[in-house]
Amino acid sequence: MSRAAKLVVAIAGPSGAGKSVVADAVVSVLGGVAGLLRHDWYYRDLSALPPAARHASNFDRPEALEGELLAEHLRMLRSGRSVIAPTYDFVRHVRLPQTRFIAPRTVLLIDGLFVLADPHVRAETDFGVYVDAPEEVRLSRRIARDIAERGWTEPQVRHDWEQTIRPAEVAIIEPSAGWAHLVLMNGGELAPVVQTLSKAILARLGV
Repeated sequence: MSRAAKLVVAIAGPSGAGKSVVADAVVSVLGGVAGLLRHDWYYRDLSALPPAARHASNFDRPEALEGELLAEHLRMLRSGRSVIAPTYDFVRHVRLPQTRFIAPRTVLLIDGLFVLADPHVRAETDFGVYVDAPEEVRLSRRIARDIAERGWTEPQVRHDWEQTIRPAEVAIIEPSAGWAHLVLMNGGELAPVVQTLSKAILARLGV
């Protein structure tokens, strides 16, 4: 029988703070005891809308993601059951037919903009972490990622940053740091951030 998750760690923070990089590195450090889910996988399927309407949607709000489904999956993993997680196409804004098989692990990390802001997700977590970085660093990272992975142009990224991304950070994401047990700055070297978080998780497990 699969082992149940003993510790669910939510890693929140603004766009470009490096949440996913930190989460991946911590999972690598912890080895087979740790698993990972990303809140980004749970964006709502917009295939019923015409392409123009999809692209015009505001994705920088908790309601754009299916937090209830992620919370349900966390409950299942806590009980020792595996889940089938969705995948998402950020270019077309639709869910893909491919899925991800996620098995329970002793430690589960979930990263995403709103994992501490969404009450459904937050209720299923044990340890809240907020990762931050200077705004100019975060914007630079966001531009590089969206050009490389999502086919956007730099003007498009900067427009969204000013119109929806940064306002959502100020109104929703930054206040969610109040729910965090640990706040980390990730504006320079990654190793100290990963080491600090890994040690904090192990301490929570009593290791």
